[in-house]
Amino acid sequence: MAEADNVEMSQTTTAGEKRKRDEFESKDASHNNNNATGTPPSGDSALHAPETKRQATQERPKSSVEEEEDTKGKEKEKEEEEQREPTRADIEASQRQEAEDYFNNSNWLRLARETTVKQLSAHRTGRRGPTSLFTLGDDSTLREALEGLAQNGILSAPVIQQSDRRFLGFVDVLDIAGFTLKKFGRMSDEFSNVKIVENEFFKTPVTQLLNFSKVDDTVIISENASVLDLMRGFNSWKLHRLHRMAVLDGSDNHKLVGVVTQSDVIAFAAKNMDLLPEQLRGTSVTQLGLVSKPVFVRIDEPFVEALQTLYDHRVSGIALLDNEGRISANFSASDLRGLSAESFKHFLGTTLSFMVKGTQASLGAPISLPDSAALEVTLKKFSETPVHRLYISDSAEHIHGVVSIGDIIPLLSQRFESATSTSSTEVKP
Repeated sequence: MAEADNVEMSQTTTAGEKRKRDEFESKDASHNNNNATGTPPSGDSALHAPETKRQATQERPKSSVEEEEDTKGKEKEKEEEEQREPTRADIEASQRQEAEDYFNNSNWLRLARETTVKQLSAHRTGRRGPTSLFTLGDDSTLREALEGLAQNGILSAPVIQQSDRRFLGFVDVLDIAGFTLKKFGRMSDEFSNVKIVENEFFKTPVTQLLNFSKVDDTVIISENASVLDLMRGFNSWKLHRLHRMAVLDGSDNHKLVGVVTQSDVIAFAAKNMDLLPEQLRGTSVTQLGLVSKPVFVRIDEPFVEALQTLYDHRVSGIALLDNEGRISANFSASDLRGLSAESFKHFLGTTLSFMVKGTQASLGAPISLPDSAALEVTLKKFSETPVHRLYISDSAEHIHGVVSIGDIIPLLSQRFESATSTSSTEVKP
């Protein structure tokens, strides 16, 4: 009897295990069927099933009705765009694009590439400034520098080491302005004594003034480099404006043969004006974005404040306004070339007094242009006059902007820039 019970129990257990196995296989088959029909299963495969469904939807070709509706929609948008009145921004953008397209294919690019820095000096003939190189020795004094700059009508001079004729750097009028301010601030009382001025100021070695303003970096370029390389070199200084470069002999990289300036580039562009795109030449300097905010002082303010303003902004010239805000004159760092021992007596007087009595500079009317002045007119004006900035004013002589030669050079060369281009300029330590 006991043996029969054991057999019956074994059969029951076996039957139970079989039912469980059948149920498990049934569920597994159902799971596989769901996956086959696209029902989202659990696990990582759930990330792919919806994507497959979307791809199938996107790949479905459009019907002829849908394509016709798309075409009509695009035609309507185009028609509305053509009928829309163009804004000033649209017009200016179109003009810039046309100028750029023409510019990239113009003869100006070819000329800038083929003309060397050495050849550029030929364009200096007939312009104000020396045709021969004026230099200062490392034993030269501030007085000699002032006299040399004034006699040659220049704003800077290279300093040469006498022992080996090595180029040391530049001394320019802005360096002199900063040094003068520093000395006058410390010795304003003593500067009324002519002997002290003669001994403590004018006998200062020029080597103490080298790049005193921190904006006159010692940058050199080979005479065999192209005008394009030169313009790229001028544009590469982002912290401040580079005004000039030392030119070295093509076969002897230690021999100084000349100095090339921004004015030389402007004169070159003015002489070859016809090679610039007509669209570019005819666009106003205002539309081209060349006009910046002017720096000015009242003409009746103390001269030392005018000098401080000029130096703080690291510009070579500022506008002098009358009591009604009209431009009356221009004060330039170049006016300091006429400094004498007597000049310091007028430092605390008005700027007008200093300009009349404290320097040998002439108090001429500043040159200004209307904001509608085209680039062509501006280039010609710069090439015909010794100024480095032109003021933008209205008919009542109220200034609201200024354009400098340094503002124009990037415009003449920026379309030439490329990621693979290299500069032929070098900064000397």
